[in-house]
Amino acid sequence: MTHQTKRSIPRPEFLGPFEAQQLDLQIRTLRRLNKHACESGDKRHRYSYLRFAYEYARLWSTSPDSEQIARALGAAKAVSDTGWFIGRILRLTSRDDRRLRSKHATALKYAAFKGVSSRNLRSFLRKKGGLNACADRMRRFRKKARAA
Repeated sequence: MTHQTKRSIPRPEFLGPFEAQQLDLQIRTLRRLNKHACESGDKRHRYSYLRFAYEYARLWSTSPDSEQIARALGAAKAVSDTGWFIGRILRLTSRDDRRLRSKHATALKYAAFKGVSSRNLRSFLRKKGGLNACADRMRRFRKKARAA
């Protein structure tokens, strides 16, 4: 596992004090969930962490303050894309190596592309064959889109 430097979240110049405090609390909660999932090795805990990461990404991307939240999380420009938020959340909160983070992010982006709610995320991933299968489906879709 590579060492990651965790900078303090969020940068308050982009958000008001209440929003910055809420965002920091949510990031800390996700870090705790990921730590527990890593330590337990239980798939249910891993899916729980991914579900909450997915839920926060969807909430933040559809928020009226999504541009400020994205800047507070380190975006160079205004972003309101769910996929960007998924990647950023996993990067900030996951203790996994970058390959596993990438696989998880790609699978969650596939679920977002299909419009899956966070409540139905786990069953959706299972029906589609799991995290690996969903990540492969999204990669194939991107490959087709680039070729077209």
